[in-house]
Amino acid sequence: MSYHVDSQDLLRQIGFNSLVAEARESLADVPGTLARVIEHSRSNSVIHTGAETFEARSMPALTRVTPIVVGDWVLAASEPRGEWWISGRLTPYTEFHRIDPSGARQALVTNVDSAFLVMGLDGWMSCALSRARSDRGAARIFRSGQVNADQHAHAVSHPGNRRRALRRSA
Repeated sequence: MSYHVDSQDLLRQIGFNSLVAEARESLADVPGTLARVIEHSRSNSVIHTGAETFEARSMPALTRVTPIVVGDWVLAASEPRGEWWISGRLTPYTEFHRIDPSGARQALVTNVDSAFLVMGLDGWMSCALSRARSDRGAARIFRSGQVNADQHAHAVSHPGNRRRALRRSA
């Protein structure tokens, strides 16, 4: 018995969906294999094609325009010597970011479908946030498509800001 595995079936296992397909269509003229960044450090990334993982480097021209982060869907190609190069980045449909000291946004991870908020059980959080309010606030944050991790963490971790955070999320 033979079993044929479609390349889109393999990509679905690592998060391929209709939003990624639309973004890929917008870059139809850019050649390359669709892959997802699963690890990134400085100029090197580990990409997953749905079937295999490869170490890849970003083209310098791409790096100057946009940073590559974990979760990105990219277009990559292999050279005859076996080196993989990332030549394009699809527009992400969601992004977790933080505000750096200069005030600019720094992407931490992109294309997140689900996220879990983890809270300590040390008592202070239970009196500040009811479960219903925290669930509504989290739903509103994640529906917006962009999450500013620093601002949300700051709002719920500083006692003076807890009530303001609750009023904004309610």
